[in-house]
Amino acid sequence: MHLPVNGGRNVASEYVTFIEQPVVGRPVVFIKNGQRLTSSPVVSVSPDPSQPGIMIVHTASGSTYTGQYQPNYQQTMYSTQYSQPPQMPGAQAGWSCLNCGSVNMAGSYSCSRCGAPFASMPRPGAAVNPGNERTYATLCHISLIPIHFIGPLIFLLVFGNDSKFVGYHARQALNFAITMAIASVIVSILCIFCIGYLLLIPMMAYMVIAPIIAAIRTNEGEYYVYPLAIRFLG
Repeated sequence: MHLPVNGGRNVASEYVTFIEQPVVGRPVVFIKNGQRLTSSPVVSVSPDPSQPGIMIVHTASGSTYTGQYQPNYQQTMYSTQYSQPPQMPGAQAGWSCLNCGSVNMAGSYSCSRCGAPFASMPRPGAAVNPGNERTYATLCHISLIPIHFIGPLIFLLVFGNDSKFVGYHARQALNFAITMAIASVIVSILCIFCIGYLLLIPMMAYMVIAPIIAAIRTNEGEYYVYPLAIRFLG
């Protein structure tokens, strides 16, 4: 197929499958010959009058692409060829961004939330289900209230090697638990001289409030650090 574009010159149109909706002024991602490619910024989008559901897209580089928008095409292609998505350059399955904590799809080259490149974050893929990663990390902090250090220790031993995000928060929760244990001993000694009673209630309140705040921030995808906690673990 040849279409008159760029001042009347005939430019060959390439048939592709769009996995993103073409938008004027933005590059569009498409599949061509089994490869995932990105075009230059789109100049115009128009329907093909001879083929319902087919779009003709012109780009700033002068290329013309004809194809259908199929957002689930890449996922379908993976499911028929692989037991799980192949590890493309960039994010692996279940990776969470080290910058903002957002969980990203396999094959992402940069974080969909903050834009940080995964090339600067080399690490193994997480075996933890991406949908549960933030939940486990949040529970590391919440479990401090009823069972102190036992909760985050369990999460660290079970998921610490499989998920950087869960492992990070389990270590932060343990740092807090150890710091509070040391503080409790010091306050107990000071109670002999009555000074400790002035610190007892504020310390107990902090031991409840701080994990709740940490859990909320963690659930938002943040790599949270407890104020005043000594970093015994990384």
